[in-house]
Amino acid sequence: MKTKFLFLFALFVVQLNAQNFQTFRSDVKALYENSEGIIEKSLGIDSVKFINGDSILYPGKNFREVKAYCYTPYGSSWIGEKIIIKKNGFNLFLNKNHDTISIKTNAVLNESWKLYVADDSSYFLATVTAFDTLSFLSVNDSVKTIRIKVYDKNSALVGSYSKLLLSKNYGLINPWNFYYFNQDPYAHNEEEGYVLSGMQNLTWKQVHDYVVGDELHIVEWSESLSIPCLDQSTRKCIKKILSRQDIGDTVLYTIEESYLLKSKKSFCLINDSSLIHFKDTVTFKVFDGTCFDRLPEEAIGDSFSRYEMKMKENNGLRGMAGILAPVKITPAPNEQFSINVDSCLKSLIYDGCENTATYIKGLGGPYFDQSFNCGFGSDGNRLLVYYKKGSEEWGKPLDMTIGVSEIRASVDLTIYPNPSSENIFIKTAETNLPYQLQITDVDGKTVCWETVNTAIWPGFRSQQARGMYFYKVTTAQGLTAFGKIILQ
Repeated sequence: MKTKFLFLFALFVVQLNAQNFQTFRSDVKALYENSEGIIEKSLGIDSVKFINGDSILYPGKNFREVKAYCYTPYGSSWIGEKIIIKKNGFNLFLNKNHDTISIKTNAVLNESWKLYVADDSSYFLATVTAFDTLSFLSVNDSVKTIRIKVYDKNSALVGSYSKLLLSKNYGLINPWNFYYFNQDPYAHNEEEGYVLSGMQNLTWKQVHDYVVGDELHIVEWSESLSIPCLDQSTRKCIKKILSRQDIGDTVLYTIEESYLLKSKKSFCLINDSSLIHFKDTVTFKVFDGTCFDRLPEEAIGDSFSRYEMKMKENNGLRGMAGILAPVKITPAPNEQFSINVDSCLKSLIYDGCENTATYIKGLGGPYFDQSFNCGFGSDGNRLLVYYKKGSEEWGKPLDMTIGVSEIRASVDLTIYPNPSSENIFIKTAETNLPYQLQITDVDGKTVCWETVNTAIWPGFRSQQARGMYFYKVTTAQGLTAFGKIILQ
């Protein structure tokens, strides 16, 4: 496993003496990855108390199972309910049953102590086996290696436990899940703990961190079955950043968006396909401090549901200057929670439909690849296929050119009022009657399909959801017209 380290703040200004090691520090928010490289643990100290020369650190609250299939977002941290920093050099942690795990931070080479004593008098013996000077983030740092051996109540050796690495500047590099220590065999991997990660928390503003001239090329594909019809749609989109304004905690972007939408309806009484190509300019506001900015295992959401986000390095796309861009992952259904009538958070029933999505630093999101049936016969993806950021390019640019075979003669129409918060009407000449009218939403789903026999179509109903829609008109002579409708 790779070992990476992180300061989320500046290096400590307090001069530490030779014996002043500490497992965690109150002014650092740390992130930890598992053996698969997923950032799934975080640690931040909410408050500190000082009692008789000892410091008591209270970590932030995490999801915790309080009884069978019942969770709370206000449970103890995975590192324990509190960390007691004693003036004699011991740092104490409490597991689920309030048993004590002791780490002697000022222990010297070859010194041993009992790290944990079980109810049956068996115990874990800790020994400092190495004291090295290593370099992390170009800073020379002192690191103690603490080996753990397990003895039974008769002091007979019965096994060994994973080692702990204690850094003077960074604290515990590979902490265990102390809350479940010696309680849950599935909560701790005896070969290794969580490893301090070198990635900072990915925020919403970092995901949407663009400069003028940046481009994102995105392809979306979807397929859904509504018996007997099969609806398929593909949408290509090119986003170009035209301007950026930083106003306090808000960033305002002006973005040129070019779309090419293709839809196809098969196995129906009337099969059809359509092609729409248009360009628009939009404004996009990015705010600071959204729920997206929460750390792994922190509760986010509203009063009806709460869930957690994880992070990882993105091994497919590279960020600016060739640096791997961090990714944030929205939770799968089995990582989401819903509040029941008894105020108990319960895990949602997982139906095998994986709907996780990723957000990438400086490259937006969500991106997902749902390559199998989900719900009632539908699947799709949204993929970033090309980007340009400054002098860096990745992927293959989209071709938005419409082929000659896809261009047909058009029919004159009048769409009014458009945009509108009321009904929208379509007017055409009597010579164009009858014509076939199809209206689709931005996802390519058909919301209106009918044959029109009057010069003025009665109107697109205002009870439809607000947003953008696309219309297609096809006359008996083969003339076509395309465009967009906006309901405000």
